[in-house]
Amino acid sequence: MRLLLSLIAILLSINIAQAQVKKQIYYTPPKLIDSTQKDPKSKAPKDTTHSPKKAAIRSTILPGWGQAYNHKYWKIPVLYGGMGLTGFFIFNNYTNYQKYRKAYFTASASQSTVHIDGNTYNKEQLFLIKDYYRRNMDLSVVILAGIYALNIIDAIVDAHLRDFNISKDLKTSIGIGIDPTYTYAYTPSVKLCISW
Repeated sequence: MRLLLSLIAILLSINIAQAQVKKQIYYTPPKLIDSTQKDPKSKAPKDTTHSPKKAAIRSTILPGWGQAYNHKYWKIPVLYGGMGLTGFFIFNNYTNYQKYRKAYFTASASQSTVHIDGNTYNKEQLFLIKDYYRRNMDLSVVILAGIYALNIIDAIVDAHLRDFNISKDLKTSIGIGIDPTYTYAYTPSVKLCISW
């Protein structure tokens, strides 16, 4: 009797173990989509001669050359407009700084007021005005350096994303459904599907 009960217990445990293995065999994880891979339907061949390194070097040598290399010609006037405007502010602030600096030293040496452009200034006022133009000149130089750095970064990013798929057949759909979980219990769900 014990032998028969033991045999039945062993057969049931083997059957349960096989049922669990079958459930694991039938479960397939969802397919992951790699957005960095090129669409096989796309007919444009990949440009292997286009290099982000070349774009960076060209933009470093001459601002805008990297954008021309990437065929983004519309960015060149924007770049030079920003650099020209910043250069104007540097020149204007430097000229005013030199004018008020010279007046400050004159007022400091003579201990009197100074007349500039029809206005009268004392030593403390000239010091504040001189520092105002120096601070603005320094800020303009930092902005010019930032524009130059953004020029290089933009050329690198454009060169990297040159072959990125941005086709017109992108679709988004929202659906309501019932999905099986890994335990095969059904769970209500909301799906957001993006396909291309």
